[in-house]
Amino acid sequence: PENYAPLRCMAHGKLGQWQSAIRAARNGGLRRGRYDGAPWLSPNYLLAMIGARKITETLRLLGKPKAVEPAFYDWFRGVAFHHAGSIDQAQQAFERYFYAWPGDMLGLAEVNELEKGT
Repeated sequence: PENYAPLRCMAHGKLGQWQSAIRAARNGGLRRGRYDGAPWLSPNYLLAMIGARKITETLRLLGKPKAVEPAFYDWFRGVAFHHAGSIDQAQQAFERYFYAWPGDMLGLAEVNELEKGT
């Protein structure tokens, strides 16, 4: 059923099955990164898109930063820009994210891991 699409997307993503996660989300009614009635983009879908290396499409969905949007948008911008090789833009996005969520130690650890691979 359609109402299990977010769970299927998340489950496939946890297994690293990025294309299956994307397909589950789209088959479940996700359009332009959002499920019907959802005000924000789906974090699990964004993660799957980045995992599938659909970086340009991910950044297009996220758009430019806006004053009223969830902080996780900047997190995903940072990850996507990093994978695209735009390190300066990634750092700017991560700075905005950590300004909004300064206590996110798991996020900080992940950024440190990304930077080690650069």
